[in-house]
Amino acid sequence: MNRIIRAYDSDPNYDLVPLCPQCRARIYWRGYGIGPGEAGTATCSRSPKSTQIMFDPETAYMCTWEGIAKRNDDGTVTVYGHDGSRVPYRIIKRGL
Repeated sequence: MNRIIRAYDSDPNYDLVPLCPQCRARIYWRGYGIGPGEAGTATCSRSPKSTQIMFDPETAYMCTWEGIAKRNDDGTVTVYGHDGSRVPYRIIKRGL
């Protein structure tokens, strides 16, 4: 599962990481073999669909957000909600 979407435009030492619009956790997207213009799936990292760990529903926080990951012509991926809205991003500095 890929989390980092594309390099931050003004500085190659930074990346943009998509965040869940509901709980602000990271988003995992899947799109094995998708070409430009094609779409894959995106889910919140706190979703039971994003992990193989079994959750205790009484104590764990679970998020059910799902969306779409589209491959752009330049090879980057943009994450959208099912309603077509873009998700927020966090800027992360790459380890040197």
